Amino acid sequence: MKKDHSNQNQTTPLFELEIGVYAVKGVLISDNRVKNIYRPTAGNPALAAEDCLQNLFKEVDAPSG
Repeated sequence: MKKDHSNQNQTTPLFELEIGVYAVKGVLISDNRVKNIYRPTAGNPALAAEDCLQNLFKEVDAPSG
C-alpha cells in the first residue's frame, strides 16, 4: 500500500491565548509566520478572546506570501 506524503511539509498551527483582567493576548505560529494580537477586555474577556481567536484563525486560511 502506497503512503500519501502530500501533507509532509505542512505543520499544525500552534496558538496561545492569554486571558487577563485588562486584555487578551494571542499568538499564532503557522508555516513560518507569526501573528500577535492584543485586545483590551473592556469588561468582556469572553468577547475579547473570541475576537482574538477569529483574527488569528483567519491567518491560518490566508495564503502565505
